[in-house]
Amino acid sequence: MNKLCEKASSSSNELAFFLEKKVLIFILIILGVVLYIPGLRGPALLDDYHNLIPLLEIQNKNITWIDVVSENESGPLGRPVSMASFLLNYVVWGDNKFFFKLVNVFIHLLIACLIFWLSVILYDKTEIANKSKQAAFCVALLWLINPLFFSTTLYVIQRMAQISCLFMLCSMIAYYYARVSLVVYKSILLYFLSFIFFYPLAIFSKENGLLTLPVLFLLEVFFFKFSEKLYFSNILKKIYFLTFVGGVAFGVYFIFFVGLNYLPGLNYEEREFTLYERVLTQLRVLFIYIKNIFIPDVVSMGVFHDDFLKSSSILKPWTTVMSLFLWVATIFLVIKFWNKVGVRLLSFGILFFLIGHGVESSFLGLELYFEHRNYFPAIGLIWGVVGLGVYYFKKKVNKLIKSGIVLYFVTIYLTAYQLSHIWGDKFTLLQHFKNGHPNSIRVLMDLGSEYSNLGMLSEAINTVNKIKKINSKMIIGANLHQMHILCLNNQIIDEKYYMTFISEKREQNLKYVTIALEKLVYFYRSGHCRSIDIKKLSNYFYTWVVNYKYKRKWLIENIAAELFIVANNDALAMKILKDLWENDRNHVRVGIDLVYLFIKNRQINQAKKVMNILYEYRYDRRVSSEIKYYSRMIKEYE
Repeated sequence: MNKLCEKASSSSNELAFFLEKKVLIFILIILGVVLYIPGLRGPALLDDYHNLIPLLEIQNKNITWIDVVSENESGPLGRPVSMASFLLNYVVWGDNKFFFKLVNVFIHLLIACLIFWLSVILYDKTEIANKSKQAAFCVALLWLINPLFFSTTLYVIQRMAQISCLFMLCSMIAYYYARVSLVVYKSILLYFLSFIFFYPLAIFSKENGLLTLPVLFLLEVFFFKFSEKLYFSNILKKIYFLTFVGGVAFGVYFIFFVGLNYLPGLNYEEREFTLYERVLTQLRVLFIYIKNIFIPDVVSMGVFHDDFLKSSSILKPWTTVMSLFLWVATIFLVIKFWNKVGVRLLSFGILFFLIGHGVESSFLGLELYFEHRNYFPAIGLIWGVVGLGVYYFKKKVNKLIKSGIVLYFVTIYLTAYQLSHIWGDKFTLLQHFKNGHPNSIRVLMDLGSEYSNLGMLSEAINTVNKIKKINSKMIIGANLHQMHILCLNNQIIDEKYYMTFISEKREQNLKYVTIALEKLVYFYRSGHCRSIDIKKLSNYFYTWVVNYKYKRKWLIENIAAELFIVANNDALAMKILKDLWENDRNHVRVGIDLVYLFIKNRQINQAKKVMNILYEYRYDRRVSSEIKYYSRMIKEYE
């Protein structure tokens, strides 16, 4: 009878535990939905346009769905899993931004639930097991409502970071259950899911997924310690060891036999900082990330951080050397106390955070600062901080501490809710970005264009003028941008804008020049911008290109040729394209433009020579139709 009562009591406790988890997950979902609803009407931003344009090309039958999934250029692996999700989004709901953002919010909620799940099972193996559900709820809630992640969840293209994070968490959960399973076949299945299924999905969503394996190793060291009592411990040791040796061997091979210049991400040619400056800057950046995770500076948050101050030396700014000292001290203490009761929770969180930043905050030549880089790493750090807090205050929690915790979460939530409303309107959002980053060139570029779209011409021109004042390297790009704004509003272009190409002799930011000129050429080809004298612009621009004596000149020469073609200035276009083609015969776009000009000017033999080289790209769907078209034209002329 006693055994029966004990069994009934145990079953009742399990049911209560199950229901409590369900209620907590339900609360998370409701809070998340209410928080993000106002932001769903927000705009597309930055890389959204470039990465999602192929979806529209499907409708025009210029490319197929296979091209969309397999030929994205966001990363070296193409990120096909993420692109497949965008394609599915497009097939079901079309190009409506609302539904792209809605799916992002759904993924965000799903990840929060996984964070709760993972946190519970990990806390259950620690000294705060009796408070695992409450602690896990705090971890998931702080991550879910954190203002830092609006620029991930409501920035459509950052679904790549979301999906990678999703599969990394799935891999961790599968690994945990594989380690604790007492059934061999079940353990094998879970290892398969962790290593063979979820791990590749994370990698092919975004390259950060490569960090799954180091994170799994961290899990093993802190929670399982390669215990001989658990299945496959020796095999796991060999897997981690061989992976480490293989990684080192690959690195040595690349450095000494291939060269670092060929490593994706180490090309600093297009950056305004060096490898040394980037590494120094990241020492500061990581601490700023940590501060914003727990004490959000909402004013400075967003997607525009091109005005972030780089560390030009160990003492400039002085916070660089302080950051270096603090990181050395932190890592020393983490290693020293990694197994100390209570402190080990924070040690795990800090190492998780640093591993999570192992790609995007490393030596790779990426931009200095982006908030979405914390989407996965912040999980571990929040887990560690919450765990440490629960451990030290579990016996000392009084009404004052409870009230303080509730007030903290309410403050974060209300702050985030206000930010969500800001994200729901493009003009309001750009004004918010400008308030936080008044010297951001990208903010001023977008805000100038938005003023133009709203018919506020003088505000648009004045906003772009600020770019010229902030940075003299932006004068030519800003000049083209202003010409584009004026012609879209059917305004006559003043002579001073043409003369800028003669008077400006300083080094310029060629990326801005390229973007501004590409837009101008595109709209002119589309029948807009007819108030501009395109022939005059092409002549003045050619003079500027010829006299430009600084590095990376090749960045603008191709788009310059496009301008000359539009202006029917074939001689100038052909001269530039021939030089580009001679320097790099793998530049397919240059080759196609050159073939077009040769055919147009009846130089069929020359066109045929270039086409013989381009013919190997006939199966590349991005250019195959043009190659076939010009091949037919050449045959007709022969």
